[in-house]
Amino acid sequence: MNKRSIRLVFDMILAIAISVSVHQLFEFIFNGFTNLHFSLVLVPLIWLALRYGASTAVLAAAMTGLINGLIDFHFSEWVNIILYEILPLLSSGLAGLFAKYTQKTLNNRRLKSTYLNISTASILVTLTYFALKFFIVPMGTGNLTELSISKLEFWASFALMAVAAAVLLCTAAKAMPRWIIPARTKYLTRKETSSLLND
Repeated sequence: MNKRSIRLVFDMILAIAISVSVHQLFEFIFNGFTNLHFSLVLVPLIWLALRYGASTAVLAAAMTGLINGLIDFHFSEWVNIILYEILPLLSSGLAGLFAKYTQKTLNNRRLKSTYLNISTASILVTLTYFALKFFIVPMGTGNLTELSISKLEFWASFALMAVAAAVLLCTAAKAMPRWIIPARTKYLTRKETSSLLND
């Protein structure tokens, strides 16, 4: 494995570990305490998608969902694990659509465009996650949802998670561009990458 592959694997493991830890922590803190669904589980996965692209984020999301599902559900409830844990998290792959332009604008110091890309990715991923987890999957399986799309709590939860993801990732991009742009990224030329690393 070359250095880029090793770094990619390390970042995947890091994103999965943080996502699982955050999910379990928020489940423990907020379970039964509020009707809102708030968790930062998507943030590391969106970060991974913006850094390496959709395929890496989708793989990490599937593994994150599997681990969370095995913790939250019984080992025999594979359908629930796939539909309620893995499938919604796969929405993080949509952020990969913004990876190229996020990295190019960040490398060129066009921070407003970078923030727009990151914010749009965060909103799209979070909305798709909520639609799958609390509307499409429950409607398709005929199960009651804990957070109806017609309720204020659904939209408040979506807004909180989307804003939190956007703010955290925009702050990371401004404070440390290397957190978004890896060495030898496929989205920048060698000249652009060397220019970034020499700053």
